[in-house]
Amino acid sequence: MIDDDRDTAADINYQPNPQEKPNTITTGLPITNEEADLGNALRAIYRQTVDEEVPDEMLDLLSRLG
Repeated sequence: MIDDDRDTAADINYQPNPQEKPNTITTGLPITNEEADLGNALRAIYRQTVDEEVPDEMLDLLSRLG
């Protein structure tokens, strides 16, 4: 059975319309302050994680593995 709610290539490759209001999601509905705050918090956590240094113990283990 085919799931009609699945993402289409058009959804995945969505390019925003430059004439759209800047604070809209792909459906064109305005983003609430709560959604914007959540997105900002998730981006900040992701950035902190990416910027973390790899512990020396992990680097040592990786060097021994190959």
